[in-house]
Amino acid sequence: MSVFKIDKLPYLLTILFVLVGWGLKHSVDRLLKSPIIEYKMEKSGLKKGQLIVYEITNISRDTVFRNLQFEFLVDTEKSKFMQDKCKLTIHPPLNIQKRADKGDGHFKFSLEEFHPSCKVGVDLELSGDVSPTLHFSTISDSGSPTSQPVMLLSSSFDTLLVKHELGIIKVLVLVWVALILVFLFAIKRSNALNPNLIEFEGRVTYELEKTGRKKEGS
Repeated sequence: MSVFKIDKLPYLLTILFVLVGWGLKHSVDRLLKSPIIEYKMEKSGLKKGQLIVYEITNISRDTVFRNLQFEFLVDTEKSKFMQDKCKLTIHPPLNIQKRADKGDGHFKFSLEEFHPSCKVGVDLELSGDVSPTLHFSTISDSGSPTSQPVMLLSSSFDTLLVKHELGIIKVLVLVWVALILVFLFAIKRSNALNPNLIEFEGRVTYELEKTGRKKEGS
């Protein structure tokens, strides 16, 4: 039974690797074809209030989003935007309105085009501990809402797969190669030990037979 398992192990590892790779590729392709925008948020405390940093990324493969509008809202009775310290960081440079619409309870900006892999960083300083809520919409040139499909998702395992697909596949290949090398080393070691085990068993059998003959002779 053990010989069967050892002989079949490389094939089982290969089949397992192919199945995992196929499932991963299928899931990532499905996500890449979806119109996904990912956002991440980090908070840090200040002496007065808090700093909240958002990173908004177009992680789709070939979708260019147009006329997007993002708006952050906060209850002014509990917190307010420090308007002079709220800013945008865009990489690479994108078409964006010259001025964002700022107020005590809102911070709004629009993107004319949002290309794949492009990022927008939003630094928001607030006077209180209450965090703002993020809202977004797609608008036409006239300013009316459109039905452009967009999925706004927070950073998760799914978005991680999309962004690091190639790296994950490389890791799987390295793990598979490492397992095969370990298997080959174990086989080589086993083959090297087998002659010694056979010789040892032969000596034991010979000594037992020799002892038995002496007893019969006596």
